[in-house]
Amino acid sequence: LYSCYDLQKACFVEYMEPEDQDRNYSKLFLASCGDVWLWHPDNGVRRVIHQEEGILISTVFKTEAGNLPDNRVNFVREDNDGRIWIGTKRGLALVVDGEVKIVDRALHFVSMLANGDRVYFLTENGDIYSYQEKTQELLKQAALSAVAGKMSLTDDFRIKDKWVILTSTGVYNYDLVKYTLTPDTHLDIKKGEEILAEELKRRNLDVVSYTDTKKLES
Repeated sequence: LYSCYDLQKACFVEYMEPEDQDRNYSKLFLASCGDVWLWHPDNGVRRVIHQEEGILISTVFKTEAGNLPDNRVNFVREDNDGRIWIGTKRGLALVVDGEVKIVDRALHFVSMLANGDRVYFLTENGDIYSYQEKTQELLKQAALSAVAGKMSLTDDFRIKDKWVILTSTGVYNYDLVKYTLTPDTHLDIKKGEEILAEELKRRNLDVVSYTDTKKLES
């Protein structure tokens, strides 16, 4: 549950309508423009905007409002153009200047990675999609099942030009330059076990951590 404290007035202030105050949020994402995005795995998303004179305005994103494909939210992320992407268990939404576009209503999205002007998405079954700006549609780039067989995803992160995807059967790299998906021959990690810092240090790799990629999402 998140609350807002006004440092100038030294008091808590409400950012929700009275009828919405029983809605809890467990995750937070701070956008580069200063907007605060609150969300919950089962309760949709709320955008909080701070205006002049300390006024807070919030907008709810839920299936009931018609601006979210599914209330079961897995992530809220920002791409390099400042656009907000909301990935759910059944669909994907894009928010630009407050306007919502439902990009997909079927797939189960679990992660996202922005690389330059390209945005990639990972689904629960291991498929990698990219967003095509011209057609405003998703294009399937690769499928983990083709190289890993039956598996389950456990984690993902970026190392330089590689999107590293941890699964129950091993580690796989999606090359962001060559657009290829291959097994990682160096990181032999099963079931998403913790990657040893010494191993990464030995290979002299710079890891883009979740703190960097997800900002304040927690």
